[in-house]
Amino acid sequence: MLRSKIWPKMNRIVERLTEKSAGLQSLDEPWADTISPSGRMVMTIFAGIAEFERTLIISRTSGGRLAAKARGVAFGRPKKMRPDQQELARKLVRDGKSISAVARIFKRPPRDHPLRLGGVGGLMPVSVPLSRTG
Repeated sequence: MLRSKIWPKMNRIVERLTEKSAGLQSLDEPWADTISPSGRMVMTIFAGIAEFERTLIISRTSGGRLAAKARGVAFGRPKKMRPDQQELARKLVRDGKSISAVARIFKRPPRDHPLRLGGVGGLMPVSVPLSRTG
């Protein structure tokens, strides 16, 4: 049976062939035939079934995702630091510790220092100047 992701591409090909007064007849699949009325009917039925199946899959996965979120399941990439660690790191930077020193305290590699981590689970000091004097 045609998979639901393949059908849109296949349908476009069939439409283009029909526009040029040509047809498609598979050597391996006797039902894949756009030349005869029965072949077009079978392909249309398979396309409907594929679309129905795709809709069911989307519905089930959406329901499962919502149920998981309701249970508190976290989606996406894990955070590099817990929220309490992020807040402490921000405080240390605001209090004058260098960004490199704070990264070492939390055993993060240099590429993960607060200004590079940004909002993706990182530190991102809110009002800390990039250059320090004194």
